[in-house]
Amino acid sequence: METIKHNEDLRKIVLDMTQREFQGSTSNKGILRYIEGKVNSVIDESINEFREADIKVQTYIKTLKIGSHKNNINDINKLIKSEQLFKSKLELIRFAKFLGIKVSSRQSYKMLLRNISNNIYENKNYYNEKYIYYTKKDKTYILEPEKIKNTLIENYRSRARNDMKSIAKILDIETTDEEGAEDIRKKVINSIIKDKLSKIKD
Repeated sequence: METIKHNEDLRKIVLDMTQREFQGSTSNKGILRYIEGKVNSVIDESINEFREADIKVQTYIKTLKIGSHKNNINDINKLIKSEQLFKSKLELIRFAKFLGIKVSSRQSYKMLLRNISNNIYENKNYYNEKYIYYTKKDKTYILEPEKIKNTLIENYRSRARNDMKSIAKILDIETTDEEGAEDIRKKVINSIIKDKLSKIKD
């Protein structure tokens, strides 16, 4: 039951984020249909990325997700210390840098641990929202809805631009590499209107 719930949560979060991104767009319904049809395949791509990620990065992400549910800094301390990877000071420094915390090799293990634990505790809501559990074939992964959303939007915009470029080419309308789908669409509409007006005058 939990598996079904958090899988649905991820899909819903991604679709809601995408809908907010395109709010007010004239082709909102078409965009959402495309996104809904592609979301599962992009989630699969994200699973592959997670599998292929460095084992250290996987451990960082797992620690952040679990840590975001801890009630206090001491519990986060214990969580970090329980990970074999974080037994060394060097790995704590690398983890701190992953989190964007400014640290120095002169700092003690204990101080590094406290800085990292404080960061996770102070940003627990952010990390909890950034990383979402997703289960497939009895294996649980930790994925990033924001990344999935960005990939879906990028895929849609690329497809929409290619479609509009094809139409523009048929109508002999010149386009540039800098123009997006909406820019080309406006050119196409203007060209069609001009063509109709010229026929009316004739």
